[in-house]
Amino acid sequence: MTIDVLETLARDEMVRVRAMISATLQDIPMAPPEIVSRVIETLARDPDLSVSGPLLENSPLLTDAVLVEIIASPVVRGAGAAISRRWGVSTTVSDAIVEADDEPAINALLRNDSAQIREETLDRLIETAADRPGLHEPLVRRPRLSSANALRLAKFVAIALVAELKRRTELDEHTSGLLGLELARRIEADPSAATGLESDDPVDERNAAVQLYNAGQLTDKTVSAALASGRRAFLMASLALRSGLEEPVVHSLLNSRSGKAMTALAWKADLDMAFALQLQLRLGNLPPASAIRPDAEGAFPMTEDDMIWQIDLVADVD
Repeated sequence: MTIDVLETLARDEMVRVRAMISATLQDIPMAPPEIVSRVIETLARDPDLSVSGPLLENSPLLTDAVLVEIIASPVVRGAGAAISRRWGVSTTVSDAIVEADDEPAINALLRNDSAQIREETLDRLIETAADRPGLHEPLVRRPRLSSANALRLAKFVAIALVAELKRRTELDEHTSGLLGLELARRIEADPSAATGLESDDPVDERNAAVQLYNAGQLTDKTVSAALASGRRAFLMASLALRSGLEEPVVHSLLNSRSGKAMTALAWKADLDMAFALQLQLRLGNLPPASAIRPDAEGAFPMTEDDMIWQIDLVADVD
């Protein structure tokens, strides 16, 4: 066995011993000052994360000053992330983690619900987060997110995260409405991105439609995007608002299995014949052979009187 191999084995054994000591000391709540400075702080600065990690993440005997020093001059990759996972990280340590610009450490900090992060520090992170997609999800899911920061995040995070922001219960009604408008703008720009976004709560979907309608932004494109993505509750409310019909009447027209009735509903909601055809096929589930199709000019093939009669027929029954 060569000298190099023996030295490697000796180093590995020393690391294993130091790691065992670190694991033993990580949870002790009290120790004499000389033990803290000579043993615990020394092991916390160890270049091997298997040794330093347990203490950095768990030891209550490491002061903020020591933690900040280690963050500022890390001797091993992963030290910042280990510190970020500590229970009750202080604002002083949080500021140091953000200042070091170690993205894995910042990600771990944001996911640590017990970490204290100043509003100003969160503002700085959001200012630079647009080009750092790894931070988008933990920022959106950060507890106690202010309305201003929620709206700023909504400008650049993925559409699914905008929907998640809108579902946050601590945000006021005005902020929720603005998030709804942003969500609608994103869907209008890219209808395919809305697939699977329907809220678990139909009331939320109806409220979103009302907010858009009141803001004058329940556009043809927004309603078409809802149809394409299968957002039934949103679509039902949208058609009722745009047509002036009661929602039960809209429901009956959509479930009539009649292509004429669904075509009349699209007309009443001031939508075109292309939408009417998709409404029959996608939401009405009519076989293609049974659907009412546009005339040669792409317009409605039925007279207005016929479409009014189709609606009145259902409305009178309801």
